[in-house]
Amino acid sequence: MPRSESIRPPRPRGLLLTSALCIMVGWAGVLGAAREISFYRADAIEEPPRVRTMDSREQEALLEYFRAERRIRNQAGRVRIPLAVANLLLSGLLVFAASRTFAGRASGRSLALQALMANGLLAVVSYVLTREMRGELVPVIVQYMMSVVKNPGNVPEQELRSAFTSAVWSGFRVQLVALLALYGVSGWVLSTEAARAYFVEEDEPTEDDEEA
Repeated sequence: MPRSESIRPPRPRGLLLTSALCIMVGWAGVLGAAREISFYRADAIEEPPRVRTMDSREQEALLEYFRAERRIRNQAGRVRIPLAVANLLLSGLLVFAASRTFAGRASGRSLALQALMANGLLAVVSYVLTREMRGELVPVIVQYMMSVVKNPGNVPEQELRSAFTSAVWSGFRVQLVALLALYGVSGWVLSTEAARAYFVEEDEPTEDDEEA
């Protein structure tokens, strides 16, 4: 007879939250990877439409940023394409595994732990392998920010450029740390004794149960 829900241990604290966050991050990874693959498969990329609220200077800055960003991504295709495919597969695995743990399925725990480890490893490998691309992309982002952001209080241009550069690099690092922190906390929640007890497999049916 299957284990009674009335005697099942309580759900571990934080399980619903970490599972839901992993589902959202997984779907974001799937969509981002799909867009990345579509970008490299496209014969041509349309330029962004003109924005009515932008003046001609801001519109030209946006177009220059768009073209430079696409050129850098094209040059990094040899690295980015395999990473995008891996991200698509592992993000999908994370969504599937986290959905099972969210629903309290016993088989979801071990699968979720493997998915978390694989996605964490991919995040680190991707960060390392795309450092050169980020190094080329940061000046392009900073130049666009310099073009559209008003100088607060007559700050020297070099000082403002340095602040923007530091902020962009910090943004990349924070994104990686936040992602690894989510994976780490989720793995810890699933590795506790409470989680092991909660996700215990259902009892095997006995001969008497089968006859009944």
